[in-house]
Order: sequence, then C-alpha cells, then structure tokens
Amino acid sequence: FLDLGDAQGLYDRIDTYIQKRYQALTAVGGKGVPLGFIMTVYRRRLTSSFYAVRRSLERRRDVLVNQKRLADLLDDDDEFALESVPDFDDLDMDLLTVDPAAEIAELDDFITALTEQPPDEPKMAYLHQLLDEAFTGGHRTVVIFTQYTDTLEYLRSQLRPWFGSQLVCYFGGGGERWNNNTGTWDRLTKEQVKDLFRRGEGVRIMIGTDSMSEGLNLQT
Repeated sequence: FLDLGDAQGLYDRIDTYIQKRYQALTAVGGKGVPLGFIMTVYRRRLTSSFYAVRRSLERRRDVLVNQKRLADLLDDDDEFALESVPDFDDLDMDLLTVDPAAEIAELDDFITALTEQPPDEPKMAYLHQLLDEAFTGGHRTVVIFTQYTDTLEYLRSQLRPWFGSQLVCYFGGGGERWNNNTGTWDRLTKEQVKDLFRRGEGVRIMIGTDSMSEGLNLQT
C-alpha cells in the first residue's frame, strides 16, 4: 500500500488533462490522430515518474511558446518506445491546441506543482522497501529497468545518497558509475558495466533504460 497523499490529486489532474487533450485530438480524426497519440506517451511518463512527465510537459510548453517543430514534443526515449514515429512534417501547429494561451497557463500550473513535490515520491519509498527486501533476502545485485532516461536520472539521484559508488547506470549505449571521490558520474564502456555487475562486489544496483536490454547480456 502506498500513501499517495497530495500526489494522488496531482496525478489525477494531469491524467484528466491528458485524457481531454487525447479525446479532442482524436475526435478531429485524420491529422489529429498522431498528435493524440503523443498524449498516450505522456500517460506512460506519468505512470513512470513525476519527473519524467514534468520533462514532457516542459517540452510541450516550449513548443507552444516558441513555435518549435512538432517533432520536438518527443525525445529519444519516446521514439525508441514507439513502434512507428508519426510524421509531423505535414501537420499544422494549430492542431496542437485550440487555445495556446490557456494551455500554456495550465502547463505552467502543472510544472510548478510537479517541481514543488517532495523529491521522494511515494513509489520511491516502495522501491527502497523492495531493495531492502532483496538484499536482506540474500540477493547480491539488483537490476532496475525504466523506459525513460528522465526517470533513470530521478532514480539515481534518490538512490545515490544511500548506495554511492555501488550504483551503475546504462543508457544510450553507454554506462556511468558514481565516483564518491570526485562527486561526479564517470563514463564506462559496455564491457566495464557488464564486468562490474557480473562480479557483484563493488556494484550492487544497475539502473537502465530499455536500450539496456538490447546492449547488454544480463543472463548472469
């Protein structure tokens, strides 16, 4: 059981926003469908972490305010997760929203609320519980998968104070390990990540995006 508290209300508000935008865009049909499909990406990010959906909403706000390309609504992880990426070149920016000023204000409200949320959202507390159960139960190492690099960055920022250099990450075809001496993330090759995790001594937790499943053999 997770004590969601105020987080549940914020989650519900953003979910309602996503649902309404999805329904409005798909109701238009035709060229509105690809933009409606983007709203399903936002829902995936909302269920991943508040940090991940905040980054998406910030990108959406930037596109609306600065009249950027519609393709800028998605990042590399979004495109990796989609079976086929919509072609935005022939789509009119006006399809994105009926009232840009009103939506920008709504996005500002969400972004502010998300920024003000406690850093350890409820699912993070549950993850700490699962890790404790795994290690006290005799497991030497743990793999944490997430679909988004944004969520990976959030997870490692929350786990680093507890595990420090015992953390290794793999995303975008490369790895990183926290260096307690320099206070930075050191770059690692794929082979270094595999070797460290296989030994299970200095490294106990590996956090990776979906690209990890393609880049590493994790049978060990």
